[in-house]
Amino acid sequence: MIPSERLGVNTLLARIGEGQSSEVYLARVNTVVPDWSPLVAVKIPRRDVAVAGQQHDAWLARQRRSMQLDHRNTPLIYEVDHGSEGTPFCIEQLVFGLPLSRIVARSGTPLPSDVATAIAGSLAAALSYAHRKGVRHGAITAARVLMHGDGTAQLRGFGRDTRSALTDDTNAAANLIGELCETADTALQQRVERLRACSTPGALAQLDDAFMSPSSLSACQRWLARAMPEQWVREALHLDELEVAG
Repeated sequence: MIPSERLGVNTLLARIGEGQSSEVYLARVNTVVPDWSPLVAVKIPRRDVAVAGQQHDAWLARQRRSMQLDHRNTPLIYEVDHGSEGTPFCIEQLVFGLPLSRIVARSGTPLPSDVATAIAGSLAAALSYAHRKGVRHGAITAARVLMHGDGTAQLRGFGRDTRSALTDDTNAAANLIGELCETADTALQQRVERLRACSTPGALAQLDDAFMSPSSLSACQRWLARAMPEQWVREALHLDELEVAG
């Protein structure tokens, strides 16, 4: 059921995602807001696990930490606030893509090495940028990696652990790539270990440049064209229903 509470200037249209602590809804912006898209993603705490008070405060604090980020490999957050009945919410740019976990599960096959290399480059870029801003992640999983059709990945869910070191995040990213890819060739194994060994944002930035070669990005685009067809994304985001209704 879609919440009836007023959440900023948005009308919630359909639930399009759910995580460990949040629900995500497709929403229409009812008022023209400079720099906002007409359709956005609105995130609220999951109603079956959230309670008023400290849990809401912690959820809001995570979203506000993430609001500092503005990078191609991190979410663009427009607003963090409370609804008319006190429910916290977070308004994000709507991305035409799906979580890596869903794509891999649907494909039924591991990631090819060149695709894994491109995704590792996106993760390195996101972590380098966020840690320069003093924002940690602390819980990197395939469900928090949102894939774009252009071959880049967006790492979501920052701000969960304010105490995690950069090496905690790079270890988690390296472990994720190792778990998802096919039997790694020597080159990919070396790249994963380079990712694991990064201890400064500057070293990660250099790794991003090394990983995101035109060939690896092109390979990721071709793989996504097969593994994440446009119609599947439209159905998952309820966009066809919106056009019919609208």
